[in-house]
Amino acid sequence: MAEIYRCAVGPQLYRIFTKNSRQSRPYEGNTLEQCGSGVLRALSLAWSVCYSTSLLTAPAIGFYLVRKGLLSHAGLVSLSRFIGTGLMVVFGALCIRGYGRFKNQDYRVFLALLEETRMNNNEENKKRLGLYDFSFEAWPVDYKWNESKAKFLAASGRMIG
Repeated sequence: MAEIYRCAVGPQLYRIFTKNSRQSRPYEGNTLEQCGSGVLRALSLAWSVCYSTSLLTAPAIGFYLVRKGLLSHAGLVSLSRFIGTGLMVVFGALCIRGYGRFKNQDYRVFLALLEETRMNNNEENKKRLGLYDFSFEAWPVDYKWNESKAKFLAASGRMIG
């Protein structure tokens, strides 16, 4: 179950390169992964549009909700049902995507290598991970900068570096 969760929330994989890095092939997720990712992309787009337009139309939406009685007890019940249904769709899409990625051997090999690189961040693992083109935010961190510690060291007159 934990493996399916890691597959569901893991990074998007785009291409897989060969050892000599001259040839590559696109990563092709199976039908379940494509279906789950498509639903999540559609919901993400809908959320972005609703959020960006609600900043401009918030007073009108609030007035509409009050006029229709959606801010009463009965209205909040139906609003919570709507939100609950949306969350169940998101959860279902994540489960479908996770199971689809779990069944894909290419993605499981990539995810195991990514986890190994996070645990043991050495040059060999980085070279092997470099054979995959994936979402950059999942790349293991080599160096962390702590701004508050740097300010403290600068204020105390110590050498930073």
